[in-house]
Order: sequence, then structure tokens, then C-alpha cells
Amino acid sequence: MAELPMPYHSSYWDTVKEYAGINDRDFFTYFEGKSRAFAIEIQNLLELPDPIDPYETMPGFVPPQSYCYMDGLQVA
Repeated sequence: MAELPMPYHSSYWDTVKEYAGINDRDFFTYFEGKSRAFAIEIQNLLELPDPIDPYETMPGFVPPQSYCYMDGLQVA
């Protein structure tokens, strides 16, 4: 995980837009007014030869959030 230098700069979008999984409007809205930002870069992704559909194998499956707000939390 890497901390992005702040204040947030719009050039970050050019770096991540192909991989972010969200559109530019949501990206800019998320970072607006933030004093800190973090990014997780996934390297050496291993794609399974036979993908598993979690909706079929786990009743009530809910995908994880792609980000979360940490306002007011202390980070150790």
C-alpha cells in the first residue's frame, strides 16, 4: 500500500484510469477535500483457469467495498 502525496492532484487519474474500476466523476468526488489518500497496487495477479462465481457458491454473497471512509479512526 502506498500513500499518495497530497494535496490530491488530477494527474493521478491519468495514471490509474485504466485500472481504477470507477469512472472519473466518482474518482474526483471521492478525493475532493481529502488530506490523505492511499492506493493499493496489485502486482503479479494470478488468474484462475476455471473462475468461481461467488453468487453460485456462497448464499447471500456481497462483494467487498472498493474503498472505505476512515474519518475519526486512529490508525496504528
